[in-house]
Amino acid sequence: MAGRRSLQEFLTALRPEQISPTTFSSRVPDNWWDHERTFGGFTIAQSMAVAIASSDPAYRLHSLHGLFLSPIPVGSALDYELEPLRDGRSFLSRRVTCRLGERRVFEALLSFHRDEDGEEYQIPSAVHELAPPEAVESELDDWPIEIKELGPSLQRSDGTYASTRRAWLRLVGEPPLTEADKLIALGYISDMTRAAFRPHSLEHWGEHSDASMDHALWIHRKLDLSAWHLLDLEAVVNHGGRATLRGTISSRDGQIVASLGQELLIRRI
Repeated sequence: MAGRRSLQEFLTALRPEQISPTTFSSRVPDNWWDHERTFGGFTIAQSMAVAIASSDPAYRLHSLHGLFLSPIPVGSALDYELEPLRDGRSFLSRRVTCRLGERRVFEALLSFHRDEDGEEYQIPSAVHELAPPEAVESELDDWPIEIKELGPSLQRSDGTYASTRRAWLRLVGEPPLTEADKLIALGYISDMTRAAFRPHSLEHWGEHSDASMDHALWIHRKLDLSAWHLLDLEAVVNHGGRATLRGTISSRDGQIVASLGQELLIRRI
């Protein structure tokens, strides 16, 4: 691949073109990914962009539940269909279906909420226990996402891990992000699990065929991904050829801004 893509190029590619109030179209760039299959975060982010475009900005996106139905080859032309399910006083609900030709390849349910006052509580974030991003070497690639890997937590005596991937991430470049940009980019980043769901082979590639089956994302607070955030992932269960993963995304001050869950298929080659 030829050089790091700009943030503007990244954000533009994640926004399908609106054809009508309920239909959108997109093409996965031919050089978007190293593999034949499109990265799942791409369709997650695009589905979020479609739903956000149809919603009153007074309501904030707080959850997505997505189902991957079929692989999407790189370079594919995609069509998105939006179905408004409910517009209430406190919540909006949307369904977004992504098609490749006549075939459904991804489907998502998204919910928006008017923020309300309420009690505060969260589990501790690992932010203050780990090296700050300034003390960790950056990983440079072709994405406008700067990554600083912290590695998994120490393995427990029973062979399990509290965390199977911990990494600082942030978006780099111009232009300044809109609120919609921040949410759409979060959707993309939430699928950057790498091998965190395979605790027995965290550092190995080429031995398995891995594929996301479904994805859930909950957005708890407003966020700005141009600042450093900690992605902290944990493999929960591997059984029956499937892996279940959960995780959090926290700001530097320890606020959990989003949490996620995912199930994947794992097959040895």
